[in-house]
Amino acid sequence: MKRLGLLRRRWLLLLRRHWLLSAVVVLILLGYVVPYATDSLDDPADSHQNECKKEGHSDHPQQISRPAHPGGILKIRLTDDGAFVDRCELNWNTPGADRAPPKPGARSLPKFVVLYIHGWKHSGEDHAYKNFKKLIHGLADDPANADKKQMLGVYVDWNATSKVPPFNWFPFDNLTFWSKQAIADRIAQSGVTTKIISSINSVMSEGENPAANQFITIGHSFGAGMLFSATKQSLIYDLDKAQPPSRHGYFRPISGIANMVILLNPAFEAARYAALDSFIRPKERFHKDQLPLLLSVSSDGDWATKYLFPPGQMLNHYRWGPEITALGNYHYHTHSLLGEDSGACGSSSPKNLSENFLANHLCLVRDAIPDNEKGMPLSPFLIARTSAAIIKNHSDIWNEKFTGWLFDYVNELGKQHRPRLLNKEAQETQDVSAPSIPASLDTAAKP
Repeated sequence: MKRLGLLRRRWLLLLRRHWLLSAVVVLILLGYVVPYATDSLDDPADSHQNECKKEGHSDHPQQISRPAHPGGILKIRLTDDGAFVDRCELNWNTPGADRAPPKPGARSLPKFVVLYIHGWKHSGEDHAYKNFKKLIHGLADDPANADKKQMLGVYVDWNATSKVPPFNWFPFDNLTFWSKQAIADRIAQSGVTTKIISSINSVMSEGENPAANQFITIGHSFGAGMLFSATKQSLIYDLDKAQPPSRHGYFRPISGIANMVILLNPAFEAARYAALDSFIRPKERFHKDQLPLLLSVSSDGDWATKYLFPPGQMLNHYRWGPEITALGNYHYHTHSLLGEDSGACGSSSPKNLSENFLANHLCLVRDAIPDNEKGMPLSPFLIARTSAAIIKNHSDIWNEKFTGWLFDYVNELGKQHRPRLLNKEAQETQDVSAPSIPASLDTAAKP
């Protein structure tokens, strides 16, 4: 006992003399070791990842008549490694010979699916889930959709918050940044989000008029990074297929694997966006009928991506500008989301969704393009900034003002029929000589 007491006194003396080193050790333990250890308490992976194994059970997807979740929410849970917690959650409406039978008297209606991947500090059926559910119910009840479309919300749930005190309390929850970012990256690299989106896309390609089906995807924070990783490759592929046949020509109207990708306060490095930005060239144009494909909205009040993200990236061995800067804080800006009283809002039109959209006293407007800078009007990639008065912080994406605008924007997107991507042979037979955009928007036409 005497020896233990002596060791204890020596240890305390060492801590007092080297208090800075002690503080660093404690921070490492709190910021790295403990959060990773507590992640093991989350739901395990389904032992059957290749197919749904619930034959004979009432909750087997084949036993639930279609449409299975009209106007409701389907939740898909993922493990830290990107495996399904319940593989049957993916089989909601899979095409094939073994699909569930239709409900008696069911009508064939266009499908309208909105997928959401939540961000950091969320999991389970918390307020993010409840707000998304409210959004879906509002869309289902809207006169534009009620009895006209099969509305479904898909909620992708992953381990983005700690379940162990004090790491689920403020400010200690901020210490989970590195462990949750690592989980989001592992899920993105696993390809499971691509699998989910591809499965939904296959359903959207069915029916008498597939162009009337709409699939909108939304991601927040680290969830936005997962969503972008799952969709950017198909956007790059489709863009290359739709390239103008001549240097001064026009891109063909295109539609990605999802009709629209919406990123809210995205927490991923701007370097990931460089390949898409490379398509913005001053001598080429987008078609007048091109609808937006990607919208990113970042707030000046988002302290998490401004102040936590850069040092977090540096600790993960990233070093230079776009690697340590979140997408919304880099110089890729093309749009602003402003208040109606800003004086910048014009008239809104369904054909103008990428240029000027006014709803709920907010407007999305394309920034002016200086003559000495590149820019392409009607470009389907919208990287927008907004103020803290509209989205006050990283998680304030469900406030009434912004959600009202987002509801109207998504609802308007849901009304737009999507073009078929033309193959290279079809492109060469099309007339590409006629201007495709109004002269007032054609900056490259200026002398």
